[in-house]
Amino acid sequence: MTTLLYSHPICIEHDPGRGHPECPDRLRSVMAGFEDGDFAALERHEAPVIELKEIEQVHKIGRAHV
Repeated sequence: MTTLLYSHPICIEHDPGRGHPECPDRLRSVMAGFEDGDFAALERHEAPVIELKEIEQVHKIGRAHV
């Protein structure tokens, strides 16, 4: 079975604020970990840019967060 990793370079720019665990440094660390030989078979793809309406099909998004 193949495992896919979808990511996009712009994800590094997402900063939810000081002290939040989902920070750019954490993402950099995770992505660096995937460079280890144990993950050589990981199939990597750049995530496409999509419209907000496509996200809303699977996630409830409050307008205050947009």
